[in-house]
Amino acid sequence: MISCRDVRFSYTADFSLEIDHLEIGKGNRVAVTGASGCGKTTFIKLLAGILRPDSGKIFLNDLDMTTYSMAELQDLRIVKTGLVFQEFELLDYLRVIDNVTLPLRINPVLKFGQEHRQRALELLDAVGLRDKSKRYPGQLSQGERQRVAVCRSMIATPEILLCDEPTANLDAKNRDAILRLIFDYCDTFKATLVLVTHDREIVSAFDQQIDLSTYSFNRNSKTDES
Repeated sequence: MISCRDVRFSYTADFSLEIDHLEIGKGNRVAVTGASGCGKTTFIKLLAGILRPDSGKIFLNDLDMTTYSMAELQDLRIVKTGLVFQEFELLDYLRVIDNVTLPLRINPVLKFGQEHRQRALELLDAVGLRDKSKRYPGQLSQGERQRVAVCRSMIATPEILLCDEPTANLDAKNRDAILRLIFDYCDTFKATLVLVTHDREIVSAFDQQIDLSTYSFNRNSKTDES
């Protein structure tokens, strides 16, 4: 379960995200929507512990994220949460398969073995990229890099998936394949999904929709979705 209680966060006087009370049930699929600039990416980063709220509490499966150091939060992210960033965050000097298995290699708590390499190949196969496993990110299209990032988010079998526009750069066929992979993962491992999207066509596939515009104040906010 994810719980936000009296959470306040602001970058400047022009922007404030304020969540008095928000609950996301364990295993739920949640679509996060809202106007451009309302704080959707900020929300994901707060749940991941990349950003700290100015006040309030954020709980992920009964863990109070606000009580951990930033170093401890980094370790927790690798073990507990799978992240897909808008910027993908792939390492250009690593091959595709090594980018996918990276979370297992950088955390001493997790033991990397041949079975994980096979799991990475299976994930890549599911998104049509197994034949490109030995390429580097610079040799892939933007949509292909996005698919690699989605595969990486699942490699450590996290309890929570936090995805920021994971289908934004994909055509309808690849978008549906990615959503199917994510949903199948959540069904198999009873994982909770929080996914930012501007695609109105996919919102109905989720258990819950959160319009973050109702939780934020931004003087510079646009009215279109992003």
